Amino acid sequence: MKKQIFMKAESEKTQTERRHARSINMIDLKLNYPSVEAESFILRDYLKNLSNSDSTGLFSFPSYRGTKETLATAADWLNLAPEISNIVLCNSANHALSCVLGARPNHTTVLAEPFTYPAFKTLALRCGYQMRSCDFDDDGLTIEGIEQAVAETEGRLLYLQKQAEYD
Repeated sequence: MKKQIFMKAESEKTQTERRHARSINMIDLKLNYPSVEAESFILRDYLKNLSNSDSTGLFSFPSYRGTKETLATAADWLNLAPEISNIVLCNSANHALSCVLGARPNHTTVLAEPFTYPAFKTLALRCGYQMRSCDFDDDGLTIEGIEQAVAETEGRLLYLQKQAEYD
């Protein structure tokens, strides 16, 4: 008895959803039922508009660099006038770090704090870089430590990580 009541309530709910979808000119694609005349006009108009638009971008993944429009917007937002080809939109901090490490043609030494972001260390080593820690004190890296590491390794990349400040 409960099963029949539940099925009846579900059936009434489904019919209400169908009526609501038709009333706001939507096609309910989750149900497989014959299309009514009004829905066929909506589908025809949609497909006609789709065929008249530039649909080449719909069938492939977007460029990892972003579209020309988004890159131009990024340049405007930065309030700079860089070449659009010099802008890369990144999806995360790790993606940005990967882009920076990949941009250096000659793998070199990366100078960093002794206790730095483990994912950065892994990424740098996988990209062929050597890691070198610099001397530090209670406030972080020291200028002398950085100068000494540069003199010893000719490292040209310095990875710094903001530390939490506690009062």
